[in-house]
Amino acid sequence: KVSVVMPARNAAATIKDAIASVLASREIQELIVINDQSTDLTAERVREFSDDRIRLMPGEGKGISAALNLGFTAANADYVARCDADDMFPRDRLDWQLEWLCRHPEYVAVSGGFQSLTARGRPVAILACDGAARDVTEELRSGRAITHFCAWLVRRTALRAVSGARPWFETAEDLDLMYRLAEAGLVWHEPRVAYHYRLHDASITHSTANNRRVFFEATASAFAAQRRTGGKDDLDRCCPPELPREDAQAKK
Repeated sequence: KVSVVMPARNAAATIKDAIASVLASREIQELIVINDQSTDLTAERVREFSDDRIRLMPGEGKGISAALNLGFTAANADYVARCDADDMFPRDRLDWQLEWLCRHPEYVAVSGGFQSLTARGRPVAILACDGAARDVTEELRSGRAITHFCAWLVRRTALRAVSGARPWFETAEDLDLMYRLAEAGLVWHEPRVAYHYRLHDASITHSTANNRRVFFEATASAFAAQRRTGGKDDLDRCCPPELPREDAQAKK
């Protein structure tokens, strides 16, 4: 019932754990791995699984948004989730999310909280799991992120209605996508762990120059505010802001 999209680039060290965690769910119809021009043994690690639910597709090396969109377009199931190649799903996560969306057809997505882990998999913190379950549509439409996009389960129809991720975003493409999905329909948040997020310097979040990361995060929120007042943002109008110069400080 669920298609999971996994973008991967030079993830040979972690991708087997990520794949095993996704395949452990009984709700998986397919796992679409986008091998985005890896130069290590990522593809070989994927092929070590003899599970016909896995689909390995080549990426074009055009960035994270393009890789995600290849997977979103290829997805066949009615529901879609994302799992990065260095992270993991809790075993029961898709069970409760799918059950919730089936009971609430008026919603396009349900999100959960997440747990951060060290590079070796040790727990660090639990995030976005405070307070009561609630509708977070207005918060998202106002450009305020609630959780990690990998903790969402989304109807495929909603993803296609917003045309997936926008390639202009080198990073923070997930923030921009969440805000636009909330404009396409209602989003509910359950304060329970739905994702295990690994902290390490090789991730795109940490390898993107700090000033550019901050820029794209702020711009995703600014674009949401523009759409809220005028229906379109500067990217829709083909006049996005100028990108900042590369910062020598690439890590936090």
